[in-house]
Amino acid sequence: MVEERLPVWEALSEFFLDTDLDEADYQRIARVVASSPYSVQETEKFLRYELYPVLIWNLRCVAGEWAGFDPVWLREAIEPRLNKRPKFRLPLLQWWMIRNHWARVSELVQHERKHQGERG
Repeated sequence: MVEERLPVWEALSEFFLDTDLDEADYQRIARVVASSPYSVQETEKFLRYELYPVLIWNLRCVAGEWAGFDPVWLREAIEPRLNKRPKFRLPLLQWWMIRNHWARVSELVQHERKHQGERG
């Protein structure tokens, strides 16, 4: 399970970097997500409940990480959160900082999967 999620975590972690994403970045991230076994809805849950609580600090920091998160650190930080949901709704105070990224990527994932189905 972790091995299948790790590429998705790594791709989505780019939303939390102190960098601007362009269309090529969105397309690259979407290809990773589209090639995973997870639905768009499942992937959004990973983003909200596994990545967001661990990585949001980077967007709150003035001199945040911009080169990318170490995959080993990412795995160690997120793995304990697997299949755990908060008892109460998480206040996603900075969700606005990544929601447009997710909206674009999820749109591209759906488009990619539709075309995969047509080719397959």
